Amino acid sequence: MRGLEDSRGGVRGAVRRQGGGRARRGPVGLRLWRCGRRLVVGALVGAAALLAAAAWVARGRVGGARPAASAAGGQAAPLPATAAPPVGAPRLARDQVACETTKGNFSIVLRREWAPRGHDRFVELVETGFFDNQLVYRALPGFLVQFGVAADPAVQARWDSADARIPDDPQQHIPFTAGTVSFAGSGKDSRSCHVFFSLEPHGKGLGAAEHERPFGRIEDPAHQRVIESFFSGYGDLTSLQGAMVRAGNAAAARYPLLDRIERCRYHRAASVAGGAMPAVPAGIVGAAARGPGTVWLHVQGGVGSVPIHLHEGAPGAAARLAYLAAKNTSGRLHRAEPLPPPGSSGPPYALVQFSLHDPALAGLPHEGDMRISRGAVCLIGRSSDLFVSLARHGEHVSWSSSMTVVGHVHEEALSSHLEARVLALPKHTFKHPEFGTVMSMLDRDLPCSLRLAPLAELPVHAS
Repeated sequence: MRGLEDSRGGVRGAVRRQGGGRARRGPVGLRLWRCGRRLVVGALVGAAALLAAAAWVARGRVGGARPAASAAGGQAAPLPATAAPPVGAPRLARDQVACETTKGNFSIVLRREWAPRGHDRFVELVETGFFDNQLVYRALPGFLVQFGVAADPAVQARWDSADARIPDDPQQHIPFTAGTVSFAGSGKDSRSCHVFFSLEPHGKGLGAAEHERPFGRIEDPAHQRVIESFFSGYGDLTSLQGAMVRAGNAAAARYPLLDRIERCRYHRAASVAGGAMPAVPAGIVGAAARGPGTVWLHVQGGVGSVPIHLHEGAPGAAARLAYLAAKNTSGRLHRAEPLPPPGSSGPPYALVQFSLHDPALAGLPHEGDMRISRGAVCLIGRSSDLFVSLARHGEHVSWSSSMTVVGHVHEEALSSHLEARVLALPKHTFKHPEFGTVMSMLDRDLPCSLRLAPLAELPVHAS
């Protein structure tokens, strides 16, 4: 099963809107099934509220097989619950991944130019919540720290199969100084999801193997001390890796002192360096008690509440969604497409799609360059429709150029709510009368709404 890394899904079909009407081709291959009445790009209602929401979103965000090599041993201040920079903090000069662990917190400064494929895979893993609740099962003082086995073996299987491996990046002879991060592997083109940090002095000898290509580094000395402090008293637990791949964290029950990565979050660098983050408007703070950068999609029909973590890389679209959430904007969930058969690009197209009652969404320009990974929430160009991807669609260049990745749903909520509940609902196929695309539509549309906090009366699933 290819699962998370599956790039076969497609959204080449139409997107149904309520009511009949004519069809119109989207900007690059995605066709929008328009309403009978022409969709008019309305003026941005409540411009002041939109700007306030933009400021709120802007502060809400700041990426083997066998071991990397055979063996040769101060704690940072806690991050806020959202891993976001405090108000007034300087903007990030480079993309970073911030991780919270049982020994403190650290941030990885990403360097895509060092290893583009490795960087993109790491960000994809972070965005899907793959590293959340992972055990640091291999800590060898002065040499390396290794992790990358998911807490849930079903998640691990999706990322650790032969089909999930990525090609090697070219050798650039980046030194493995303390805190350098790379994928582990077992030789040529073997990288999947296993990651290690190098430690000094012995880790400086890494880098000769094809899979050992750095894509970032922990640059803060205090953060380096966090990874150096991970428990190493059990010795080299390389032999535990296979059991954990099969059974997850349960396989390490005999090793209760192992440290844990509680969660990691990707923070895109600000487009303008320098300056301070804007203050959060009081009205937004009160409504967003669950934390900045998250809105909640509430779906009726027993589906429940699903958190969408907004991306700073699409500030206009994210701000608009935050504004709509503040107004409790309603909509309809109407399309549910499971994964396609092996070797097929669809149909079905691996997505769950919904529309919001806001014509202004159709007037937003395309933003960002994020790849469409599993869990990505995408605004369809020139429409008021969004979809949650159930597979990796990053290879579809036309999608990336016409869809704006505005947020992400983490794996646990994705599988337990959208896949387990929405895909199980009665569906029928619908063939676009002009383009011939076959789509999987719900027999009955589900009312939904976008809000700033979960509803108490609905099942809530936070990630």
